[in-house]
Amino acid sequence: MDQAIKIQPVILCGGFGTRLFPLSTRDIPKQFIKIGTKGTLLEETLRRVELVTKSCQKKNYESYSPLLVMHKDHKLPPELVAHENGVIYETYANDTAVAVAKAALEIKKRYGDEDIIMLVLPADHYIENVEAFVYDISEGILSINEDNIVLFGIEPTAPDTKYGYIIPSINGVWFREKPDANTALELIKQRALWNSGIFSSRVDTVLSCLRNSPYNILDWVINPRDGKAPSFDVAVLQEYSKIYSHYCLRWRWSDVGTWESFTSIPEVKAEMEEASTIIMKDCKNVNVLNRSPGNVVIIGCDDLLVVTSGSDILIMPNKGDFNNQLKEIATRISK
Repeated sequence: MDQAIKIQPVILCGGFGTRLFPLSTRDIPKQFIKIGTKGTLLEETLRRVELVTKSCQKKNYESYSPLLVMHKDHKLPPELVAHENGVIYETYANDTAVAVAKAALEIKKRYGDEDIIMLVLPADHYIENVEAFVYDISEGILSINEDNIVLFGIEPTAPDTKYGYIIPSINGVWFREKPDANTALELIKQRALWNSGIFSSRVDTVLSCLRNSPYNILDWVINPRDGKAPSFDVAVLQEYSKIYSHYCLRWRWSDVGTWESFTSIPEVKAEMEEASTIIMKDCKNVNVLNRSPGNVVIIGCDDLLVVTSGSDILIMPNKGDFNNQLKEIATRISK
């Protein structure tokens, strides 16, 4: 290989994470939440990206510093100020297709090179096995050709309806965004994978897909406005035929989209179990995360989740799905 392949990591930081209220708020969204004694979700993502770029450099790949796409109301904390020059600030939260479009156009503008490979990652996911992640991402990038999109797929553990599904077929793979439970079960029988939300492709391929999208995504960049545009999954992946799936093993991955998933993170579980400020008596199946300065005392309760953050408190049943209700309430509170 005479010339190094250039890679541009892009980290999408525009979400608000309302299903993790009160820890995640409009002012301090999910990507800035600390994971137990570790750094924030964003900091951990940046560390993983750094390891990927080091791995790729061994294969004669050249890597640029990460681009971060984030809302203008969210400023980088002091410990991440070194990345300030790599931030694309969005005036409106229009979803991932618009964010990816802005990043692709910025890369083309900065370097005048559409052959650069974009590696696009969410800022707010948790991956326990970082070594497996680095290996799979580095290997998956090798599968990129002139016009394909490489998706990084996770083996499903349940017919979950909040993920996109990557489905193998005779002609390669196709993508289905957030099917209902029965459809998801059928897709799993066809050996479908969950979409991790991570993908890689050449800048020219991404821009071509966005230009040809029936949803007119580039118009959202040319004419900025409030409102929710389609996600990249809907606008591009469901419409595009040249998709390659890289099967990722042993990541122990979570999109950290609910309290159930957040409190299942090993570092968070340890924080909850070891906290001296949580006092319970005669309780069963009660989970408490206390990130306020005072004590939390719970007596004679069953099947509860209790979360404190600053002056805010969440009390919610452990059983049942109240995530959409929490999102609605948190959105209303933050306005």
